[in-house]
Amino acid sequence: MIAKAAKQLRDKSSPDRARVVFIVSHFLDRPYVECLDLAITHALAAPTLPDEIDAVWVFFAPTHLVVWSTVEQRWTQLRLGSSSEEDGTVPEIAFGMELLQHYEGLFLERAGIDGPSLFYYGLGIGEPGSTVDAE
Repeated sequence: MIAKAAKQLRDKSSPDRARVVFIVSHFLDRPYVECLDLAITHALAAPTLPDEIDAVWVFFAPTHLVVWSTVEQRWTQLRLGSSSEEDGTVPEIAFGMELLQHYEGLFLERAGIDGPSLFYYGLGIGEPGSTVDAE
């Protein structure tokens, strides 16, 4: 993926601009064992990057954002958490879903998309034979 992104950047970005690769990994796409850990950068190896790449940003949804800097030669981690809505409620509590699900639902609604989305899912617990709302 990094080599493909590097080629795209070579084709559309001038050399005087920062060339950054962004990778989004959703837990349902690529489960990762560190998803419950507060820090995951200690588990990541240094990437082998083409010379023209300045940084790699990897978002391990829903809470881990890590950045590899070619200048500093190290990973930096940002831990993402829920932010309060204007009325002070946390999205998970207000809507009964995870933060990523909440914003995916808003995106689908505003974009006028009725189709399914891999990121807009829900799991529930119910009695056998009962109906559980998947959203």
